[in-house]
Amino acid sequence: MNHFWITGQRGCIDRVWVEYFVDGEVLPSISFQPSMMCGMAFPDQIFNQDYEYSAGGLCGKTAPVGGWSNVFAIPFATSITVTVRADPVDGKCQGYINLRGNQAQRTFIPGTSIDVTGYRLQLQSNALALRAPLDFVNVASVPAGSIGIIFMVSWAVEARPTPSPANGGGYIEGCWNFHGTAAEPYPGLVVGTGVEVSERSARGSCASGSNSISTLSILK
Repeated sequence: MNHFWITGQRGCIDRVWVEYFVDGEVLPSISFQPSMMCGMAFPDQIFNQDYEYSAGGLCGKTAPVGGWSNVFAIPFATSITVTVRADPVDGKCQGYINLRGNQAQRTFIPGTSIDVTGYRLQLQSNALALRAPLDFVNVASVPAGSIGIIFMVSWAVEARPTPSPANGGGYIEGCWNFHGTAAEPYPGLVVGTGVEVSERSARGSCASGSNSISTLSILK
């Protein structure tokens, strides 16, 4: 699969749940809400707002209502099932979705020569929760002996840092650490000493990166 586009009823179309079940899996390896998939906003923050947005050519929003799209490569070997369901707060939602893909074709990570044909995506996520300063959050973890690539990290933060952006503050910072084994002591490999460093957006974390190599922070 290499193309996704959706539009529909204002408000509810931003928060429908889209899930990909790859090769007969029972639990989806991909599950997202359109407005959270591409670093745009929490769904309730964009209702009745004329936002349009693009993260390079990988994903974005191209219409005042709906118009969410992405061209992420999603490999599958034998079958794929894609479902859409309304968020519980809406109950039902009217919309239109366009999906495209190819069979028997090599799959590469967009913008690279890394061949991921035959690989399986694995979804790891954390529910929205209150975190204390200096808390460690486990972003992803895989068992020993596994080989793979971290394809994308998307994170959503609700905070009101002080001082405000107008007074030179408002940034959300944190160190990103990679541990090669569960027993490797802190700090492991320091991937980045700030959000804009680790995510290669060249921008502060009070705004989403806007190029195709950003990891698309979602901030509130």
